[in-house]
Amino acid sequence: MQQALTKLKSFGFDLPDLERELSESLVEFQSLSEQRRFSIENFLTLNEHAIYCSCDAAKWDDLQIGSSRLMLLGPVVPRLELLLNRVKSEYSLARWMYFKSAKEENDFTLDAKFSELFEGESLEPATEMLRSSYRQCYGILDKLAEGICQLYSIQPKKKVYFATIWDQTEVKEKFFEIKNNHLTALVSIACDLKEGGELCEFKTWRNKMEHGLFMLIDNEQAPLDPLGLLDDESIVSVDLEVFRDKALHLLQLTRAAIMSFTYCVRLQTVVEDVGSAKPIVIDFRR
Repeated sequence: MQQALTKLKSFGFDLPDLERELSESLVEFQSLSEQRRFSIENFLTLNEHAIYCSCDAAKWDDLQIGSSRLMLLGPVVPRLELLLNRVKSEYSLARWMYFKSAKEENDFTLDAKFSELFEGESLEPATEMLRSSYRQCYGILDKLAEGICQLYSIQPKKKVYFATIWDQTEVKEKFFEIKNNHLTALVSIACDLKEGGELCEFKTWRNKMEHGLFMLIDNEQAPLDPLGLLDDESIVSVDLEVFRDKALHLLQLTRAAIMSFTYCVRLQTVVEDVGSAKPIVIDFRR
């Protein structure tokens, strides 16, 4: 601690300055919208400053590959910045749907009537937003895998999926030669999500949502299930609150993957001396 304080003092900071900084940051944090505070508190922002501070600088998802402090070279960088724009937009929507799903009141209702089967499935707008948020994360992850293939000029022989792209022989051999910690982080996340991984049930759930029957059961309604629907092995049913926790985990994991993807591209394209070439610097839309 003393070493840290000595170092800070060498830069002109002392404990009173740090305490004032923390106090002012808290005031700025409280001035943010409820949704933004939720995002910061649950590690769902695409903002580098928000990783360690929740002040006013954490207000926007301003993550970029290009930066005025970096010199990046390569024709692929603008293409991947375009992909990151798409990913940020989709992630922002997925995060918003999750946030809205936790609210007691929502702005719309489902104009549909459902058969009473006493199976306990939750059929509410909030539940549909929660499911959509979850599904959207998988689409984002697959786009990141496409971006990695573009970064390293890889043309896989099979369709690109985030959890399995790393297993293709031509991809594995290519990545084995690359020394990039952020690429390793992406592979690590994929290993958790693939078959046999710690979170392999996530993909099972997503596939059932897309191609089968996946039910979220509201156990507060004490499902009776007189028709034995929950015993059907082709139907996956999960407790609503358990799924809510897992959906938040997937959002956090997706955020980590987006950050790692951004850093991976930066590290792969950054140069110290650009010579006669011009570095790539991309500003935000105004």
